[in-house]
Amino acid sequence: SGGWSDRINRKTILLASLACSVISYPIFLVSHNVPMLLLAKCLQGVSSGIIITVLCTIAYDTLPPELLGSGIGMFSLASALAQCVAPSLGTALAQRGMYTLLFAASATASAVSFGIMAVIPVQLTEKAKLREAQKAAGTFVRKGFRMSDYVCREAFPAARIFYSEGC
Repeated sequence: SGGWSDRINRKTILLASLACSVISYPIFLVSHNVPMLLLAKCLQGVSSGIIITVLCTIAYDTLPPELLGSGIGMFSLASALAQCVAPSLGTALAQRGMYTLLFAASATASAVSFGIMAVIPVQLTEKAKLREAQKAAGTFVRKGFRMSDYVCREAFPAARIFYSEGC
């Protein structure tokens, strides 16, 4: 999905994936055999994987450098919170045999997300605009993998303290 979102508009990929997510839930409801359930699960799973990847990329491209750390942190917190609450809520509904409500709520949440993302403009940072212009001109060169892009050495002393306190 990363390659697609680089070649095609990120918002277009996101909206297509959200649409697939919306479509997958009614398929669960009408499934009366294992192949249909597998089709629905594959559609839902692939679309969810693409959605999270593209949302992370959009967050990175739209947050100004001074807010990047806190913005990605808030995004991660919201994702973690959703992954904690949703299974508990889904299990509670499933234990009461409320499968129709469960899939209808999931489809509604996906549809609301689609509607919100359809109207929200994606405002790229200057760095992201430059990268997009370079890609369009064919002059963009990937830097490759550098550990320093992902690990901040300055954080190690504090991390060691927190780690030793936790052990």
